[in-house]
Amino acid sequence: MLRVENRRDHGGGAVVSAETCCRKSIPRPAARLAPPAGRGAAVARAAGEAAAWALPAAGLALIPKCPFCVAAYVALITGVGISAAAASHLRTAAIVLCVALLCCLAARQTCRIILARRSPRPAPFPGERHR
Repeated sequence: MLRVENRRDHGGGAVVSAETCCRKSIPRPAARLAPPAGRGAAVARAAGEAAAWALPAAGLALIPKCPFCVAAYVALITGVGISAAAASHLRTAAIVLCVALLCCLAARQTCRIILARRSPRPAPFPGERHR
């Protein structure tokens, strides 16, 4: 598709451009989905990481010990009554899920630390020594 423009620098006549108008109006997905830069992005990233640690830890701390209490909480929240055996299995599954999430977070943080230590350090300025 050709685009026709009226420009004054060409004597007021129409100028035909071989470039399509569709290419200019559609932003590239990479530019549109790029993460925000700056201090706000660092604060948001830190808050997200803190929440990632806090939610499974709080869930693990707030899980009741008694299966009847789990059944009562399920009944209060959803309006559905479950048996004590089902509540016991639900409690065990919630504990396993919280512990697995915390282990995944710990493994990710350990990998970050190991990779940060392995990354090459910048060369010192002339006259400086490596530490």
